[in-house]
Amino acid sequence: WYVFGKPIYAPAGGIVVDLQNGVPDNEFKGKSVSPPRMPPDTDPFGMGNYVVIDHGNGQFSMLQHLEQGSIIVRNGERVRAGQQIGKVGFSGNATFPHLHYAVMSSQKVQSAEGIPSYFENYRLYKGKNFIFVKQGRIDSGDIVESEK
Repeated sequence: WYVFGKPIYAPAGGIVVDLQNGVPDNEFKGKSVSPPRMPPDTDPFGMGNYVVIDHGNGQFSMLQHLEQGSIIVRNGERVRAGQQIGKVGFSGNATFPHLHYAVMSSQKVQSAEGIPSYFENYRLYKGKNFIFVKQGRIDSGDIVESEK
């Protein structure tokens, strides 16, 4: 998988208010996903390893499915935009390695509302071609790469 183990950076400055770092990554057995055996209360919502950042003004970023043990920030730590926080993994309820990113109205993932988010300077892949996007939204299923 191209993305597995790639660095993940804080999308904006803020304070880390929640994280989970010990969920083992899934594996493939043939063409099927094989989740790790763990106690039922280890990852009850299937979020895998994650970081939640409070950006202020009621905006929180959630970055999910990180690689086990890759998170290098701590609860209560102030992070800056572009600071590495972990690596892309295959933990939680995932069918392939990827980063699940959302901006929310609360740090309580199960009750928060989603907030639209916009990105700058990225490549949007369309088959073998790509389009450079100066600013725009990313839709579910889009394949993108940062110009950073």
